[in-house]
Amino acid sequence: MGHQFSIKIVKYCSLIVILSYSPVVVIHLLAKLMWNSNIAESNAYITTFEAIMTMIIFPVYLVGINFFLARKYEVKRKYFIINFLIVLSCIWISDYIHMSNWSNHLGYYISPDSDTLGISEFEKWTGYLISIIGLFIAFFNLNLGKES
Repeated sequence: MGHQFSIKIVKYCSLIVILSYSPVVVIHLLAKLMWNSNIAESNAYITTFEAIMTMIIFPVYLVGINFFLARKYEVKRKYFIINFLIVLSCIWISDYIHMSNWSNHLGYYISPDSDTLGISEFEKWTGYLISIIGLFIAFFNLNLGKES
């Protein structure tokens, strides 16, 4: 029984890692290609796309996929902290790659201006806030009527 349980947790964690980190990295790599080409009419469209992904789309997707997999694998409360850490790290990575894409393209990587840093912080903290709210809702929804 214990052996099956550990295999189940390993499979669960593997799926969470792959389905959480892969879209974040792939989307920003595709955006990087757009930054380096003439696909978009303006770089403002690309940076807006990346910001919306970090602030809204990724948090909703990440909470949804983590909730779905936690429910499917009947994850107990003590393991759901893994979901919190992964989702918040994905938001941080998303903001970091977005800032890297922007600054590498415009040449301001070493010393970005304070407005840019402020926008980046707003983007990251908005993503954190939406993720945390969603994760708490998912956590309590998963565990209603269950013991840890």
